[in-house]
Amino acid sequence: MRILINGQHREFTAGSTLQDVVDERNALSAGIAIAVDGELVPRTAWAVTELSPGAAVEIVTAMQGG
Repeated sequence: MRILINGQHREFTAGSTLQDVVDERNALSAGIAIAVDGELVPRTAWAVTELSPGAAVEIVTAMQGG
């Protein structure tokens, strides 16, 4: 299935979860937030939140600075 991650289309298998997206991107889960179709998804729900075809996923990384 095709989903949109931070503005880029990516292919994932049916039944993929947000945790699968994080794992595939080799992203550290600390300091990131994820929204699906504009709705923030709590970290505790990533492993059980299945994505649907055409879902828009935004991954935001916290940055430190001044």
